[in-house]
Amino acid sequence: MKKVGIIGAGPSGLCAAQHCLQEGYDFTIFEQGHELGGTWIYSPEINTHSSIYEGLTANGPMDLNTLEAYPFRDIEEKGRSFIPYEHIFACLLEYGKPLRDHIHFDHKVALIHRLDDAWEIITETSCGKFQKTWRFDAIFICNGHNFKEDVPDYMLKYTGNWIHSRNYRRASDYANQTVAIVGGGLSGMDILSQVVNYAKKIHFIHNQPGKHAKIIPKNVEENARCVDAFEKSIILADGSVLTGIDTVILCNGYKHSFPFFKNGEVELKLDGKIVSPLFQHVAHVNYLDSLFFIGLTSHAFNFLTIEYQINFAMAILSGRANKFPQEVVENWESGRITELKQHGKHPKNFHFLEGSQFDYYHELCRLGNFPYKISLAIERVFYDFIEKRGINFFTYKNFQYKVLNDEDFECKYVP
Repeated sequence: MKKVGIIGAGPSGLCAAQHCLQEGYDFTIFEQGHELGGTWIYSPEINTHSSIYEGLTANGPMDLNTLEAYPFRDIEEKGRSFIPYEHIFACLLEYGKPLRDHIHFDHKVALIHRLDDAWEIITETSCGKFQKTWRFDAIFICNGHNFKEDVPDYMLKYTGNWIHSRNYRRASDYANQTVAIVGGGLSGMDILSQVVNYAKKIHFIHNQPGKHAKIIPKNVEENARCVDAFEKSIILADGSVLTGIDTVILCNGYKHSFPFFKNGEVELKLDGKIVSPLFQHVAHVNYLDSLFFIGLTSHAFNFLTIEYQINFAMAILSGRANKFPQEVVENWESGRITELKQHGKHPKNFHFLEGSQFDYYHELCRLGNFPYKISLAIERVFYDFIEKRGINFFTYKNFQYKVLNDEDFECKYVP
């Protein structure tokens, strides 16, 4: 019987554990916190592993944010498609019930290294006093990527008040303030949609100023991207300077981090934006059948992606996957970078799926020799939702989706 070690009891770790349970593997989950759920555990405290804030709802419809073995749902049965984080957390608690006996809480992974033909893990308790050594045939790295903040060097020169979005907790904290929100991605837009109801003025700083001119409220001003800072001034790409800001909320994402690999097993390239060397964002090139990274990709629906990545990893681990020529595995990373450049995108977007997620799932199915289960209706919901979000990010979560059959869905607007 294969012994599998799983790092993290968030959605990725729980899903990996469910699949290990189905395969009949002997598995152990290591979680440094006191509860399962990962980033979906809300904490009013800052500088924790949670990036959840009050009023947060899923950034996609339930049909695109669910796990196969346990479909998420609107617990209050209000028909909402974009459910509150509390409901997702409750679903994860239910999903993880049969796995609790396999979870070692308050176990931080201090070291992972290869020893002979196995993986050795050294864990320690939160106080650091007690260590234990474990051995496994395979390892699933499911520690998430929403905890190591990506902070530009120029922000270290800024002497005013600023936070990273990971430490944003409630919009009312910014009542009557002049706020600068730096970053126009999902977190920046979502935080903007909350803070706009409290702040006196908001500078929305991103790469496409003017893009949202027709929909933004009067107390929001779009500005060019930030390139530098000095004392309490923000310097923008067009040469203008912003002053008089009460709080800067930095919404420019995260870096990948694996502090438990200390012997060069993993290389972080482009300042933590590329995890290398991997095949298909999942399997380590040098340990193809025993070291797997789940959930590194972003700009896609995380739960769907997790499910397909774990199916792919399990297919390799069990021997069901098709055989991959070594040159295909070794050249995948360089091919991915070439593909990005051909589409005019920076290599720092290496793990971004964006609109290609369904093609990616199909490729994992082909390589792993397992079926693709997403219906045409679900794919259509995705494209419809993306279009509506692009038109107005203030209102897109008011739409309710209902899948009628494998091909059709209906959508209605509920103010």
